Amino acid sequence: MTIPRSESKNFRRHKHIKTASTATPSERPVFEILLVDDDPNILSTLSYSLEEPGHHLTTALGGKNALDVLHRKSFHLVITDLNMPGVDGITVLRRAKEIDANTKVIMMTGSVLPTSTLRLVFREANGFLSKPFGLTELDKTVASCLGTETLKSSLSQETSC
Repeated sequence: MTIPRSESKNFRRHKHIKTASTATPSERPVFEILLVDDDPNILSTLSYSLEEPGHHLTTALGGKNALDVLHRKSFHLVITDLNMPGVDGITVLRRAKEIDANTKVIMMTGSVLPTSTLRLVFREANGFLSKPFGLTELDKTVASCLGTETLKSSLSQETSC
């Protein structure tokens, strides 16, 4: 996944994800996020983009590592690639939901999916990102799942998670 450098700079310059403006930093909720992909470059790029106050980010290189992490810690949000060798994103999604039904899961994929797989993803996941996606799209999807606002979503139509 390649993210244009200009978009990356703009994303970091603005505080896109925020909680209600009346909350002080100590009152803002802390969100535990697990990011899963089998590509270390995608993990690195998305990790940088998801680093925001109030987010505790954990990364897992591949589905097997994600399952190990899920057994040790609970998360508010799991963002996982769908197609990974060994343990795929569907397995990660289902395990996260088994551990805590309130965990939100965003699926990412760069593959064209069969209709049956798409139905399954849309039925079980809380959000979907088709690679390549922009950082603004990532921001909106994450904010929607966590119940926070983004600068852009407060000005435009909200997306449900």
